Amino acid sequence: MCEVVILCSHRRLAERTHELVLMEASIPAVDELFNLVDAIMHDTPYPCTIHLLIDSSVGLQPVGYCLTRIRALAKKYPRREAGRIAFVFQLRSPFVRMFDILMRQYGEVRFFEPSQRAEAVEWLLRG
Repeated sequence: MCEVVILCSHRRLAERTHELVLMEASIPAVDELFNLVDAIMHDTPYPCTIHLLIDSSVGLQPVGYCLTRIRALAKKYPRREAGRIAFVFQLRSPFVRMFDILMRQYGEVRFFEPSQRAEAVEWLLRG
């Protein structure tokens, strides 16, 4: 019997707002995240914007791999309007500033500590 392991959960918070929670810090978890985001982008008609809450409280994901997957999605959906992205993870990482700068081309980005999760959701829903 094969056990199914979910590495990234998804739920819709509002019509155009989605929550994605990573269950581990790994390349397979990042793949599952981006497969879900790809499906969301595919299913959301233009010109609707998409707002994402990406929770990686479990740890820092492989940054280089994330950037590769982000660029691939941007290339696949070149007409997609910039949305809002709230990242929830430990902000002590040295990569936060670099990630912040790189992500701004894909939408309005804010970073939140796990204790600020409610604020992250509120910020997304206001947008």
